[in-house]
Amino acid sequence: MLANSYSNKAMRYQNVGRESHVAGASPHQLIDILFDELMLKLDQALRFYNAGELGRALEARTKALAILSGLQTSLDHEQGGELAAALMDIYIEAARRINQPPSEKLPEQINSSKAMIAEIASAWKAIG
Repeated sequence: MLANSYSNKAMRYQNVGRESHVAGASPHQLIDILFDELMLKLDQALRFYNAGELGRALEARTKALAILSGLQTSLDHEQGGELAAALMDIYIEAARRINQPPSEKLPEQINSSKAMIAEIASAWKAIG
């Protein structure tokens, strides 16, 4: 019971810190935060899947897909042109790979999505 109480308090504290970080962020920093959270959720999905915790892995994958959706909606197709279209294609493909049913290939699919996103996130950080 005490460990559960401590865990809940720690999670609330972590959420307050995250919310404060987001509240003061510029639009560029918000996208950076989304990339960081996406990579974190993909790492969690792999860790939970490898530990046999399929429910928690699914939850992490679902959150990763929601973040990818947020990245998709943040694209400015008018100003971004071909680059925005290319990023949309990458995000769609990454989501397709993350959304695979559990199988022995799922970790490979998630890792390939991570690699695709990591490349974009790295370029985004370099711009900032």
